[in-house]
Amino acid sequence: MYVCPSQNITESHLRIFENKKPLAVNTIPSRITRTCGDFEPYTDWSLDEINYLDFKLTKHGWHLNLLREYLSSGQEEKILHLCHYYDYSNLSLFVHWDVVLEILNKPLDRVVHLELLNIDYDAKTTHEDNVKCLNQLNLENFYQVDYHHTLSDSQALHYSIYTKELDHRYTYPNQYMGVQDIGVLYDPEADRLS
Repeated sequence: MYVCPSQNITESHLRIFENKKPLAVNTIPSRITRTCGDFEPYTDWSLDEINYLDFKLTKHGWHLNLLREYLSSGQEEKILHLCHYYDYSNLSLFVHWDVVLEILNKPLDRVVHLELLNIDYDAKTTHEDNVKCLNQLNLENFYQVDYHHTLSDSQALHYSIYTKELDHRYTYPNQYMGVQDIGVLYDPEADRLS
């Protein structure tokens, strides 16, 4: 999970991580593994038990039906960590944004925390274009939406977009009121939940 100092960690987030049952899709194209760093296929899983889905979008659109089913079934509280499979032909999370919107903008009957991760090592996207895409999301479908724009292995920007539960001890009032003009710079490799 990408957690930076400005990210709001809700009670729901904590409940999910206390009993985390992850699944990673498209980490290796067309293969499902337990977590993002695994290379062995994972076959003994049920969407009814999964509460953390690390889903990589690919130019081939692998497993989009699994993504649709995950959002509408199984655990009541869950996290969707959505990013893209980084290669030179698929350089942005927003390349296939129309397909993503078709899935994410359908009403959900689950508590879903959405973490969007745009890997942009080559600076191919602009903040203005990213904001246009993010503003197309139906934010009311989600419990919380966080956007991470990864610039390198050691630098990323966090944009707190929307939440239904604001922890005022750790979060500023102007956070989670839409996409901010300036993100919070952080190191994505730092482990802040240990």
